[in-house]
Amino acid sequence: MVKIASRDVIDSVIGSALPGVVLTYTNPPPAPIPARVGFKYFQLDSIGPYWDGIKGSKVVSVYVPDEITDVKLEMYAVKP
Repeated sequence: MVKIASRDVIDSVIGSALPGVVLTYTNPPPAPIPARVGFKYFQLDSIGPYWDGIKGSKVVSVYVPDEITDVKLEMYAVKP
């Protein structure tokens, strides 16, 4: 499972099987993000201690396990 957290806690999130920032699949993506064929879109939950850690450090760490292959990640920020 993909994990997202700040750089200072990502190793403990992975090692302790903690959830990290909650990801929610969203289809179609929110405007103004362009929908592209073959892409999957996820929204990050901006509430909780893992997100607070990202805001404080200003660094997003993403862990993708080896069994998920051929991955290309893009991140978009959308103002509410």
